[in-house]
Amino acid sequence: MSKSVAFLGLGIMGEPMARNLLRGGFQVTVWNRTAGRGDGLAREGARRARTAAEAARAADFCVTMVADPPALDEVLDGPQGALGALRRGSVLINMGTQAIAQIEGLYDRCGALGVEFVDAPVTGSRSGAVEGTLTILAGAEAPALEKARPVLEKVGRTILHVGKAGDGTRAKLILNLVQAGMLMAWSEGLVLAKRIHLSPTTVLRVLENSAGDAPLFRYKGPFLLNRDFSTNFSLRLMDKDIKLALGEAEKLGIDLPASRLVNQAFSEAMAAGLGEDDFVSLAKIVETRSGTKIEP
Repeated sequence: MSKSVAFLGLGIMGEPMARNLLRGGFQVTVWNRTAGRGDGLAREGARRARTAAEAARAADFCVTMVADPPALDEVLDGPQGALGALRRGSVLINMGTQAIAQIEGLYDRCGALGVEFVDAPVTGSRSGAVEGTLTILAGAEAPALEKARPVLEKVGRTILHVGKAGDGTRAKLILNLVQAGMLMAWSEGLVLAKRIHLSPTTVLRVLENSAGDAPLFRYKGPFLLNRDFSTNFSLRLMDKDIKLALGEAEKLGIDLPASRLVNQAFSEAMAAGLGEDDFVSLAKIVETRSGTKIEP
């Protein structure tokens, strides 16, 4: 099995993912736009590259885990970018959530270079990245996915082959659009419960024992009630994904009125400076609108 991995992007998700690859026996070379982010991994045995191109040049697999489409463009195509340095027969695995057209174009460009490509955004938040239990939404040709599987299995527990390149990104954008709407409705329900003198803790218990049960509510409920908004998945990234999804709907002439309202609330949250908090902090906007604080 090929063992060398270049890992580009060491943020809240990328660093623990790279660590799991290192602990899984891969030879890992790391690079991040903010150089200091790789210090801990270097102490654990990862090699540090000075540029993305240097990291990618000798790698069998190159994993990108960056925040948004401009960041991916910079990592791959900026000065000393990784794409032109990849050797024929290597595999590029994008695990961040980007724009669909960008990912489809990247598949074509990789093909012209003799590089295989896997579109593999993830879900599972920071805890899943740390524990290696992420769900991976893989869009790829079957041979490319099988080649990449040993890498993916070190960072995720569930690998769903959802279709061709671009389909992983499509699935992730729809997932986050739905989750954002769920969080908005949930927050509004908890505010109403508080105002009609029903404990939010009771409402959470009711949801857990009904058709309204959802892992999202079970996971985020304790954080909200404890007023813990430390980041597992940032509101800024959820806002980005909502806007990418709505952009796709707009291209198709599809009106999504409920999602537009959710988008407005996320835009308010961004304007209120909540972007780097966990996306459960959207509840603060619902609280402000209603003049009611969600607490046990």
